[in-house]
Amino acid sequence: ETFDNLDKFHLKLNPTKCSFGVPAGELLGYLVSARGIEANPEKIQAIVTMRKPTKLKEIQQLTGRVAALSRFVARLGEKALPFYALIKQGEKFEWNEEADRAFEHLKHDTSNTGGAQGKGTSPVIYRGHTSGGQHITILVVEREEEGKLHGVQRPVYFISEVLSPSKQRYPHYQKLAYGVFTTARKLRHYFSTHPIIVVNEAPLSNILNNLEATGRVSLWGIELSPRDITLSNDEADVLANIGSQCLAIPPGFYWLTTIEDAKDIVRTCDACQRFAAKPHSPAAELMPIPLSWPFAQWGLDMVGKLHKAWPGGYVYMLVAVDKFTKWIEAKPITSPDAASV
Repeated sequence: ETFDNLDKFHLKLNPTKCSFGVPAGELLGYLVSARGIEANPEKIQAIVTMRKPTKLKEIQQLTGRVAALSRFVARLGEKALPFYALIKQGEKFEWNEEADRAFEHLKHDTSNTGGAQGKGTSPVIYRGHTSGGQHITILVVEREEEGKLHGVQRPVYFISEVLSPSKQRYPHYQKLAYGVFTTARKLRHYFSTHPIIVVNEAPLSNILNNLEATGRVSLWGIELSPRDITLSNDEADVLANIGSQCLAIPPGFYWLTTIEDAKDIVRTCDACQRFAAKPHSPAAELMPIPLSWPFAQWGLDMVGKLHKAWPGGYVYMLVAVDKFTKWIEAKPITSPDAASV
């Protein structure tokens, strides 16, 4: 079948770069075999044997190696948060206990990375959650249900993304909807050829299928609409999530239509309409400046304060431009007051 497709599209292969009849091989940094896609042991060993970073470049190398194994390690974005915090500090970062614990846990998790992942031949189930509002974690599994009461689940892909500051301000349910959207983009080959069941505690169906949605949510719904996606609520025991949801709520409130409601209140307030200041002047025609001869009208401007003073303590400059000839005159001054001018 492979050679038929190559002949159909008139493609040629370099025999020195191809292998045939092998049970397993390395492809794009992964090990591919009949069992599926596996993590490259060399990349795992590179993290396990890595010493504690002492330079910013070494932390960047660590995050790069971690990203290469992101599909094999669950909740990797949450585990790598201390490293991203150190990168934001720049060259003068300080390695702390939190980063040290995360580094040791990362070595343990990568050394115990699961083996082969599913090949995507069964319906795919998606589960996602957010924690702390700084990242999203997605688990994609395939489930075989033939002849089994509950089925056997095998991981296909782990996705973990550290949210940017703007995305961290999304409401909680919008973060979960964004997780579905970004997963559909990264795993387009799965979402295009398999039915997807999205399992989550959030009412994502009401969010993504809302006809009155606007902005980013409507764009997400439009892009996901051609996919064969079934949105299902997670009916787990409510007590199972109590420990993970005991978070201190920041003071404040969520009021989506604050600006519009304020405008309506001001518009219907009689005192506001009568006594409020009106800074806008009525429209009027522009008055041209007559320029009949040179040096009749000048435009003045002040430049400064200059970073480096001239001899004599001059840190400002008075600039005059003739409006007719555009002739420029400049004079250094010590202070921008009437006496100096």
